[in-house]
Amino acid sequence: MAGAISDFSNQKDVDKIWEAIKAQVSGLKYGSVNITVHDGKITQVETSTKLRFSN
Repeated sequence: MAGAISDFSNQKDVDKIWEAIKAQVSGLKYGSVNITVHDGKITQVETSTKLRFSN
């Protein structure tokens, strides 16, 4: 994974990407986080949330 973001010239950009990913993951109870990569760079982070109800 580190190789996918190593092409960014600014460490602040890398930090912003990791913070965005961590925020998406920490906000989930059930679901998924999808990371889209183009030309070796992260271009998009999507979150899918599922609601689960107990019987």
